[in-house]
Amino acid sequence: MSKIINDAVHGHVPLSLDAIAMIDTAQFQRLRDLKQLGTTYMLFPGASHNRFEHCVGVCHLARKMVAGLRERQPSLGVSDRDVRVVSLAGLCHDLGHGPFSHAFEEWVHAYIPEWHHEEMSLSMLDFLIDDNAIDIERGDVNLIKDLISGSPTRTSGEKRFLFDIVANSRNSIDVDKFDYISRDCHNLGMKSAYDHSRLMMNCKVIDDQICFNAKEVYNIYEMF
Repeated sequence: MSKIINDAVHGHVPLSLDAIAMIDTAQFQRLRDLKQLGTTYMLFPGASHNRFEHCVGVCHLARKMVAGLRERQPSLGVSDRDVRVVSLAGLCHDLGHGPFSHAFEEWVHAYIPEWHHEEMSLSMLDFLIDDNAIDIERGDVNLIKDLISGSPTRTSGEKRFLFDIVANSRNSIDVDKFDYISRDCHNLGMKSAYDHSRLMMNCKVIDDQICFNAKEVYNIYEMF
């Protein structure tokens, strides 16, 4: 780890050299100007947090979750590469957002129905890498894209449970949701009854899927 920042929600967050290389680009820095909740800021003055801090938070939780699985279940064979690419997927998952958050997406749909910020994030990732000469293997880039999309469409032979971490297409329980609910509640001054840290501590991989302890059923219920 090369740098530690202090996040308002997660406390001290370590960032790797790979993460710093992507953060220190114009494509990523633009996220500082995009409010997480868009026009909600007009009603809730505290909702001034942005996509930049959310992406850093998701990067942190993604790394923490996959590292926790590796520690609790060594038999999974989670590698350093797995930890790195999952973390970078969390970091870059919202690169494609436009101004006013999801309100912008609704406006674009009136002119380009097939446009989605997820696809734009993948295009922006390619632009970020090429424009800044980021040193990263093409296979890792394809895996990062698939982890952002939540399905292995560009890669094969990867551990299927890794795709449940950043964008869980099976049940939507992922670190993206963990961060934005906690961050939104923190900045809006609202209380949240659920605790994502318990979910992260009480999860394990069964049949190549991330599963949660039955005692966390009410915690998951409160999340939704």
